[in-house]
Amino acid sequence: MALNYDTVSAIARKKYIPVLSDNFFNSSYLFKQMKNRSDMIDGGTMLVVPLLYAKGNGGSYVEHGVLNVTATDKITAAEYHWKYIYATMNISKQQEMKVSGAERVLNLIQVEVETAEKTLIDVASTALYNDGSDDTLPHGLRKIIDSNRTLGGIDSSTNSWWDAIVANNVDSNFTTANLTETNLTNPSSDYYILRVMRKVWSATIHNAEHPDGIYMSEGMFNLFEQVLQPYAEFNYQPTQAVKMAAEAGFQTLGWKGIPVIYDEYVPKGRTFITTSKYLNMKIHKDDNFKLGPWQKPVNKEERIAAITVTLQFVTRNSRYQGQIEANSAIG
Repeated sequence: MALNYDTVSAIARKKYIPVLSDNFFNSSYLFKQMKNRSDMIDGGTMLVVPLLYAKGNGGSYVEHGVLNVTATDKITAAEYHWKYIYATMNISKQQEMKVSGAERVLNLIQVEVETAEKTLIDVASTALYNDGSDDTLPHGLRKIIDSNRTLGGIDSSTNSWWDAIVANNVDSNFTTANLTETNLTNPSSDYYILRVMRKVWSATIHNAEHPDGIYMSEGMFNLFEQVLQPYAEFNYQPTQAVKMAAEAGFQTLGWKGIPVIYDEYVPKGRTFITTSKYLNMKIHKDDNFKLGPWQKPVNKEERIAAITVTLQFVTRNSRYQGQIEANSAIG
């Protein structure tokens, strides 16, 4: 008997799509942090995000002194474009013919949804570190945590307050040519990894707020772990935040009380120091892991449905985010 695709969709929406959504956010520690601050947006052709920073007049004065109340030009919001990701599910005529009974139908739906879940996670995780060169993807951290770039319609080359903290701006010698494995692991080097991290970290701190997560490529994470080995004898006690990241299944070390996490999607030689309070995932409420209709192509004996998400990664304040770009040979 042929599958009833209305029933298939109803089962998927009720039983499997909510699990897919949870697994999506649990696939990345940064996604988990963003979930706590994710916003469901009603719509609009653009995302308008109010900014925390707007330069105005201020200062000190003496008794009966004159205050400068001249209006200044302020940029109070960034405007981001929505981006769209999807994963398809395919059920062939041959699969339909093999399915009989509720249990087999459930198994078929589960396999298709789980495959779509892995695809969506892969697309979104790749997008999370996008540098902006692929305009079909949401803005990634290489775009958000950068300087002299246009983000949210604001050109930071003429609005320096919109720059993020980039290592070679903190110290002009912190270039990829100098941030090699030899230098980063040498405690006597000006480019010792803990020294570089400390300088970038310090530059991201404002008003007593500091980063709460560090994400590294495999090579950088291994190098960082190697550097920390001599300190293991001090019986290091991880903080609750570090424990939580480790218990959630992420490869985690601790530094300054926050999780340092290996993320397979981080590009080679990169380290991102983030303050999640000022990073958000905006999701369109009408396209939040939405399962579309099952359709039959005119040239294929199968049914295809897509799970779609309309989203964007945004920041309200770039100055709380940092990036280190070491030599990509580190891995």
